[in-house]
Amino acid sequence: MDYATLQGFLNKGLIDVGGDDTKLEKLSQAAKDLGDALKKNPSKALSYSLIAFDPNAPEDDPVVQEALAALQNRWTTYRNTFAATPIAVIRAILLDALVNAAAEDDRVGVCFIASARNALPLLPVESLQRKAHYEWPIQTIVA
Repeated sequence: MDYATLQGFLNKGLIDVGGDDTKLEKLSQAAKDLGDALKKNPSKALSYSLIAFDPNAPEDDPVVQEALAALQNRWTTYRNTFAATPIAVIRAILLDALVNAAAEDDRVGVCFIASARNALPLLPVESLQRKAHYEWPIQTIVA
């Protein structure tokens, strides 16, 4: 399995799985499930992108709830690891799903890149998060 996007979040300290590779695998599986949903319905790419870019995504957003359901399906005890709704984790698995789906479906890639170009400069993200977004995965998709 390719963990590049999720590993990027880990390396930047944006998510923490306590050094447990099985938890990383569960995140990757949840991202794959969301990526499969994107492949079946590419029109979800915009809403997935907007939540993936937003560090203040509301917990009650339908995309957040969909991602939480995918996470719950693969990792039933995730709530024991995170004290609150893990928005950073949700953003990471959505971003991973987008990257993987974009590699196979140009419609997803175009929507994702257009959204990133327009939204990221306007979001009030911390400099570390902004740097993380610009370093990957957009370069991976464009390259």
